[in-house]
Amino acid sequence: ATTILNAAGVTAPAGTVAIVVEVPADHGFVINEYLMPILPVVRCRDFDEALAGAVRAEGGRGHTAVLHTNNTKRITQFTKAMDCSVTVINAPSYASCGLEGEGFLAMTIAGPTGEGFTRPRTFTRQRRLTLANNLSAHTL
Repeated sequence: ATTILNAAGVTAPAGTVAIVVEVPADHGFVINEYLMPILPVVRCRDFDEALAGAVRAEGGRGHTAVLHTNNTKRITQFTKAMDCSVTVINAPSYASCGLEGEGFLAMTIAGPTGEGFTRPRTFTRQRRLTLANNLSAHTL
């Protein structure tokens, strides 16, 4: 984060790990995934405006959506509107990988194809060898 801020002409203390910045809803930091320590914040009038903006920003990719609320009506609205493979409520997005939440570590999800979470078994083949008539694995 310090390197990014310095390149932008902003002096930041050494060790700065994240940048939180208020931007408009159509800003690239909101719409695109940059994999950088930048957290864009969009100010909204109410939940309905925020939900509509979240749906636009997600862009139909169907991957992951996160919401912080204790209001079950909003959780239901959000989950239906976002239509994602992973929806996390009141936790960081990685909670769906078994870290601070339920689930197992999945390095990818096959969300758009509907296949769900991947795990080593997804990419490997289980084999079985059956031996009969006085054969054993030791005699092969």
